[in-house]
Amino acid sequence: LMQLFTIGLHELRPDGSVVTDAGGRPVETYGNADVMALARVFTGYGWAFPDSELTEAKLRAGWPDYSADGDRRIDLQRMKAYPGQHSLLEKRLFAGKPWERSIAAGGSAASDLKIALDTLANHPNVAPFMSEQLIKRFVTSNPSRAYVARVAAVWANNGRGVRGDLAAVLRAILLDTEARSDTMLADARYGKLREPMMRFGHWLRAFNARPNDGVWTIWNLEDPVTSLGQNPQRSPSVFNFFRPDYAPPGPILGAGLTAPEFQITHETTLTGYSNFMSYLAERGFGGKILPSYS
Repeated sequence: LMQLFTIGLHELRPDGSVVTDAGGRPVETYGNADVMALARVFTGYGWAFPDSELTEAKLRAGWPDYSADGDRRIDLQRMKAYPGQHSLLEKRLFAGKPWERSIAAGGSAASDLKIALDTLANHPNVAPFMSEQLIKRFVTSNPSRAYVARVAAVWANNGRGVRGDLAAVLRAILLDTEARSDTMLADARYGKLREPMMRFGHWLRAFNARPNDGVWTIWNLEDPVTSLGQNPQRSPSVFNFFRPDYAPPGPILGAGLTAPEFQITHETTLTGYSNFMSYLAERGFGGKILPSYS
């Protein structure tokens, strides 16, 4: 939650540059005590089984029923807080920092969670950290510090006093001078590589591809020799298919730049992509997608 989706590993200035200590070392955003505090916050949540199934007698008899026959689609419901399993200890976040927050002992799972999430959402790192990640995904792998600062300012305030307005943030990203200026196209450091699924989607749109039975068939596309080497919603870890700071060895790394998508773009996956697209153009996707070249 902290490392990937809110504040990142190191404290940042509004333009996304890293804050360092007197010795030139990056200042960490959180420590083990913060991890333990958040772990306490999240205690007590589980599958939303009806209380009638969680009696001592039913539990002894083997309930809840996790079998396919007993499926109540609980995985599609909100998780449920079980008071008896929630930590009642105090949870102290970011001790010694200006944004320190103490969650008093004895609170409920829901109230503790709200305070913790609000604390993270208002952390000064969120705006620059998340803004830069979104710019990397939508526009360019190496945005300028000024670009990050402009978007982070919109994250902090959408112009109407609202923080975290993602619609306003996305508009700021896509309408920024660096995203739309023709002069940026001449900058060798500008732009980004499309990951395989994005390249595939662009091809489908370019040729107005349509499934002839009304169903988009997606099977396993992970094979790097005969397929894309990337499967929708099946990244190998919570860290995605590639690291946001990855740089391939060579000129890009030597210039201190990043090109995250190159972590899954190499000789093998390029051959696989070519094989996959050749097969697709000739036979359609899964025998169902027939591109229209008219």
